[in-house]
Amino acid sequence: MKIMKAKAIATAPALMEISNPILLHRGRLALMMLLIISLCLVSRIPPAGAVQQLEDADIRMTVEKDLLQDPVVRARRITVETDRGVVTLSGTVANLLARDRAMAAARRVKGVRAVIDRLNVRASMRSDPDLRTDIKNALRSDYVTEAYEIAVDVDSGEATLTGVVDSWAEKQAAADIAKKIRGLQEVHNNITVSSRFERTDAEVKHDVQHRLEADVYVDERLIDVAVEDGDVLLSGIVGSMQEKWQARLDAYVAGAESVNVRALEVKWWAMDDADVKKAAYVPKTDAEIKKAVENALEVDPRTQAFKIDTRVRNGVVTFTGIVDNLAAKQAAEADARSTQGVRWVKNYLKVRVQEPPVESEIHQRIQNAIQRDVLLSPREINIFVIDQTAYLYGNVDDRYIKQHAEEVVARTPGVVAVSNNLMVDGSWDWRSDAEIKEDVQSELYWSPYVDSEDINVSVIDGEVLLKGVATDWFEAESAVDNAFQGGARSVKARLELASGYEYRGYYEESDRR
Repeated sequence: MKIMKAKAIATAPALMEISNPILLHRGRLALMMLLIISLCLVSRIPPAGAVQQLEDADIRMTVEKDLLQDPVVRARRITVETDRGVVTLSGTVANLLARDRAMAAARRVKGVRAVIDRLNVRASMRSDPDLRTDIKNALRSDYVTEAYEIAVDVDSGEATLTGVVDSWAEKQAAADIAKKIRGLQEVHNNITVSSRFERTDAEVKHDVQHRLEADVYVDERLIDVAVEDGDVLLSGIVGSMQEKWQARLDAYVAGAESVNVRALEVKWWAMDDADVKKAAYVPKTDAEIKKAVENALEVDPRTQAFKIDTRVRNGVVTFTGIVDNLAAKQAAEADARSTQGVRWVKNYLKVRVQEPPVESEIHQRIQNAIQRDVLLSPREINIFVIDQTAYLYGNVDDRYIKQHAEEVVARTPGVVAVSNNLMVDGSWDWRSDAEIKEDVQSELYWSPYVDSEDINVSVIDGEVLLKGVATDWFEAESAVDNAFQGGARSVKARLELASGYEYRGYYEESDRR
């Protein structure tokens, strides 16, 4: 931007010396066109001198460190190789969820251009009939998939799903449910999507563009959308493999027959330049936020069936209304939090189950769900059900497992609330303040969501203080999460936002979700 401005200043006097009014007019038009083209291109190229080469060795080390921090992935069995930003993961994992999380961890690292999956799943051996029974029961117990006739075939530990659903999100939900079944080696998702409505290419393109614009994980300014006969083509630039992955998910709107993202190039600098991000920041009005959140609720298969009243004031979203399952309430909040411009969510949705089952039946359903889950053990979790509220007690190995247990129980039919009293074994591992500071700065640098140059890190007795500037609340919360990943015992955040608000918060290690 500075170079373009200097050229404009240098050119202006020369134009003023032209005495012919026509030539002067043409010269001004030419200058304006030059500036417009330059401004269009400046967001597509990195600022002069700003790009540095990210070494494969550094990328590999960062991926390996993130895999080691993941409680589900057994990183010691995984080999990471990197060639010009292309990461290859090979080795073995214990379950399908671990494979998905390993791939996601690699996609999140800045500088990764592609991830090649050569991981083998070696799950605990179970009979095909038992696996098929568990998958069928899990699909019947889920509010999204219970209404569909999804056929399940299992051969040598590999499940094949067939049937017809109304949306790609419902197809994906069925596969996600199956992947959480203990002992499964692979899921082949052959479910067919058949939309109930015919949609034009223009309508599909409009929806894709709005989904990309509303998603906090995606910078839609650098992505072009084209649709032909229902096939969606995304081209342009993204800042990380994770953003490319998320853009692909957003593009599967109603009417999209396929999504092609091969023309999306991963350029890490696209999300790493503070000046570009802040110059492009456009505040969202409450009306725009409300519309984006309502659109998200309409396409989410867990919320689309309910009339949810959405109100927005100063970026704070408030939900009221009634849903018939706890998963829908939680999904509504998650949809709002992932929408650009949202500062906070007040979730006052009430869960009311028509003809609720008796407490003993709810208890048995929860036990069955935990028994078939790939990460949970009934021996570690004690369950009490009182007035449709599930109370969880016991000890688990990690906070992620604690949160995962709550999600599994929340999706159990009949449960309207969860009181998660699970205790996490272990305590904070002491490290010197200098080591924590170094690791936190490293986490911020390699994050695709945070501009590390704008955030100052200081550490006293394991407590990390983050001060500086963030584009929005999502970047601020990502920075807090990076601080915990770097080994913080607690985190204080004092970050100024581009919207004019300030992000302030204090978090203990136990607050992480």
